[in-house]
Amino acid sequence: RYWLTEGKYCGELAQKLKEMFSAEEVILTNSGSSAILLMFSALKLKRGSEVILPAVCFPTMVSPIVQLGLVPVFVDVELESLNIDPEKVSEAIGEKTEAIFLLHNLGNPCNQNFLWWQRKFTLLEDCCDALDSRIKYTTAPDIKCGALGDMATLSFFAAHHLCTGEGGALICNNTNYSAVAKSMANWGRD
Repeated sequence: RYWLTEGKYCGELAQKLKEMFSAEEVILTNSGSSAILLMFSALKLKRGSEVILPAVCFPTMVSPIVQLGLVPVFVDVELESLNIDPEKVSEAIGEKTEAIFLLHNLGNPCNQNFLWWQRKFTLLEDCCDALDSRIKYTTAPDIKCGALGDMATLSFFAAHHLCTGEGGALICNNTNYSAVAKSMANWGRD
């Protein structure tokens, strides 16, 4: 049968991802870049709000932040993993900090142990390179990359773990954001 937009296989993929991440909602997008833009749009942060992110990242992580009038605050990375340096995040937090955007760079899970106490900020994850990677904890069970943050993104572009040619997904683990993101992805329909 012929269709032009999301068909039954998209629904099946979204459901499997929802189960995989025990997520509130999974919204499929045309790309991982669009998933990141949708994620930041759903936050509805005030212009001028700051977002902490790693200095080594992809342009698609930065461009939605700038596009929405937010301020990227870059933090240096650990050389071993190329992920954000946990010791330097505290120094970057300011009065306008609203979110921390983590990247699991090249499939290396970010050290998130340090973020448990900072839950006053929205925690976002870019998991485009880290589908089914796990964060190892010394004091808690391992957690999948994408399951800890309020929202996380995936990409299904050719260079990633699951290739559909193109496409992406937004994983919503927070009820406050899932309805807004789903509506935005569907041109305002709920």
